[in-house]
Amino acid sequence: MALRTAVAALLAVATTALASFTATAAAATGTGPDFAPSVRPSAFSVQLTERGSATTMHWRGHDRMRVLRWYDIDPVDERTFTDIHANTERNASGVPAAARAGFLARNVASTTPDGWSTLDAELMGYAWPLIARVRSGGQLLVTTANGRRVLRGTVRLSANECAALARGVRTVDLDPATLVPRRITDRRGGAVERDIRIAPRAVRAADVAPARVTGRWQVRDDRFTRQASAEAVAAAVAYPISMPSSVPAGFTLRHVGSAPLGGMLGPEGYMPRSRGVFFAKWANGLEVLDLTIRPARSTLTRDWDENDPFGGECSASSQRDVQVGSATAHYAVGEFGSPRLWWRDGTTLYTLSGPFSAEQLAAVASSLVGVGD
Repeated sequence: MALRTAVAALLAVATTALASFTATAAAATGTGPDFAPSVRPSAFSVQLTERGSATTMHWRGHDRMRVLRWYDIDPVDERTFTDIHANTERNASGVPAAARAGFLARNVASTTPDGWSTLDAELMGYAWPLIARVRSGGQLLVTTANGRRVLRGTVRLSANECAALARGVRTVDLDPATLVPRRITDRRGGAVERDIRIAPRAVRAADVAPARVTGRWQVRDDRFTRQASAEAVAAAVAYPISMPSSVPAGFTLRHVGSAPLGGMLGPEGYMPRSRGVFFAKWANGLEVLDLTIRPARSTLTRDWDENDPFGGECSASSQRDVQVGSATAHYAVGEFGSPRLWWRDGTTLYTLSGPFSAEQLAAVASSLVGVGD
């Protein structure tokens, strides 16, 4: 008879096994723009049925990450890669050793503020809603799939008029040791609409070859500046900065910094950019807690009060309100990605995101203390 996971057991996995997962790719060698780790990488082969096949791999090193994607359909073998090194992120298509024209972003945070990161989107985005559910008192089924033990959860999929999709159910099998998804299946209208299978794959020499530019690149500079402390950021910006006095156990501060403009928000960036953004990131293995603080402005404030700044095009989410001190915050969990909390305190806008319940995020938010007061 299948058992169900206890909340404490899953939390122990989330705070220890995930940390050990990232430890397998400890330090990466090399300097400058080239990324060629000499350690054993974290590699996952992702097979998408019915719509061709894709392979996605991740390598994590000290302040570095590479994501490679192969997509074979029609029958073009398309390759893209993303390299993140300190405050530079490169995206391009082509073979890893000689990338064609692409996108180069300088002075960016190593994970995009407001709860989205390359690792979220490519690997862990399907896991975070389930982990947050367990932390809210829910359970995952412990069962066997293809002879291997998995943690299984389901997510109800709303009908999506934007993408002409019927309502359905998503089934996600997680690896019990790492919580990395092994299989994601979407059924809509009685038919399988998506079937993603994830398995380890041996590394190949071409996977870690240095990537070089062979064409013109579009360059964007976010002017994000890392600082040694939140106090240093507070001394450099004109809006109030706060930091939580309490974060979930096992989380340590990864970095803090600021940029003169807030990032793209909402579906295709329809919400106005802010005039400055503070960003702090805490990490525990693969888990991330992100905090942003922005000064309000008239049009952005109105949208902030009425819309989800994390919203994606054609995406559905459930939303409810929770108190953060005297402010009313909005909490949303989508079908994909980290749950998120956002609120306004007078002329200051806040976001807080991570795989947690509304009450857990609100507890962190309520512990914010002004820096430099």
